[in-house]
Parts: sequence; C-alpha cells; structure tokens
Amino acid sequence: MMRKNIIAFISFVLLVTLIGQVGKTRFEDQGLCDINKLDDLKGYRFSFESVDSEDDVSDYVKYEDEYVEDFGNNNYIFLASPTCNYKVGTSTGMQEVKINRVVKGDKELEGECVWIDGMPGFDYYEDEKELRIDALLNYMQADNEYLIACDAYGPVVLDDVPECSKYYATDSVFGYLNLTKKENKGGIIDAKKSYCVDDLKEYEFFGSCQSVIDEKQKIKNKIIQEYSE
Repeated sequence: MMRKNIIAFISFVLLVTLIGQVGKTRFEDQGLCDINKLDDLKGYRFSFESVDSEDDVSDYVKYEDEYVEDFGNNNYIFLASPTCNYKVGTSTGMQEVKINRVVKGDKELEGECVWIDGMPGFDYYEDEKELRIDALLNYMQADNEYLIACDAYGPVVLDDVPECSKYYATDSVFGYLNLTKKENKGGIIDAKKSYCVDDLKEYEFFGSCQSVIDEKQKIKNKIIQEYSE
C-alpha cells in the first residue's frame, strides 16, 4: 500500500468516525453499540480487512524519513497511558488515555483524560456474516505507556461518547507507539484466519511477514529517539 494512499485513507476514516462514531445500523445486531471498554471485545472474533505484506516493505523503506518527520508535524505529542475505555466505530475507534506528559502542545493538558481517535475499528459484512478489523497498529494496552502524536478536533459533542470535552485524531500507521515495550516482535497475521483481542494483545504491529514487521520497528525506533525526550 503506497504511503500517500494510506494517509488519504486515514484522513477519510477519521472524518467518518467523528461524524458517525458508531455505525448503529450495522452494529446493533452484533452488540457492538454496547462496547465501552476493550474487555468488552473479548467475546468477538474477526478477520483482518488487509495486512501489510512483503510487497509493502519497499514503501516503508522509501518513506522512512517522512514517517518520522510526519510524526513531529502534529500539533500535539503526548506520553500517555490508556484507561482502556473504548468506543468502536466504523473503520476506526476511540480510546481514552490519561496524559502523563506533554512533549509538544499545551502543558496544562498533563493529568487530563482525553479521547484518541484512530484505534482499530470494525466493519460488519452482512453477506458474509463476518466482522473485519482495520488495524496497522494494535490497541493501546493496559499498564503500558505510549508516545502519541495527534491533532485536536476541538470541543465537540458526540452522543455516543461518555462526557469528555477533548478529542484528538492520530495517524493509524505510527501515531501511537508503545514506550513500555520498545522492542516488539510484532504479529504475523494470516488474512484468511479469524482472531480475538487476546490472540493479539502481545503485539504492536501487524504484517503477513517478518520483514515488514522489522521495517516498522526501525521506523518506531527512530521516532522514539527523536520525540520521546
């Protein structure tokens, strides 16, 4: 998948998520409208919409420096820990985090809880009776700290989200990176198989081969070195 297409796709799905955070017409029968925490997903199985492959390695190598630069071009960079509150949306979801330190942006946000849009979300395929997940990065895991680059939506009101006045959008490619587990072997995913959240909880990146996982790890290392101090 070409980098420019990834960025365009992410911009689109974030907008869709903001306008209609939960696709109720497709999700009601699956019980997804009642999801409030990551633990609520444990009863669901899903396949991957798409998975990075050997064909994508050259793009990650080619755009490595631009991914690092793009991370720093966001208006906010946080060190934050997830509360594990979660709202599922079509294509992307939202996770709540507590901001431990502001690297870039308004220092007064330190200690606050905010919602980060750009987490994996679901789509339900009625004809196949199948849930599929859009995920280049995994959910943020409990008891781990993350480096997050994001931009503010501003004060908005979403009926489906618990009371909270601040919402931020992050890039789903490298927008939130695990600092507690800086080295991660990643998850080798078979797009033909189904998974549950517990199958994937030890992983940060996903791919169909180790080479693409390794390239993602190289980019993560550069971003952390550049922006976490």
